[in-house]
Amino acid sequence: MKKEKSERKKKRENIERKIKKEKQEKNKKEKGKEKQKRQTDKEEQKQEHKKKGKEKMRIRRHDHIEFS
Repeated sequence: MKKEKSERKKKRENIERKIKKEKQEKNKKEKGKEKQKRQTDKEEQKQEHKKKGKEKMRIRRHDHIEFS
């Protein structure tokens, strides 16, 4: 009887461990996706900022040439 209880307890613990591990993996994947999305958003913002800076410089050069 004690042996049966301990076996059932071990099986339950194993199942709980598996479930916990699956949850951790799922959370890890989701965090990875979020991190990837943030990284791409950051890169897009950087590119947009770069474009604006280049446009401003182009306008300044033209203004300088016209007035001199």
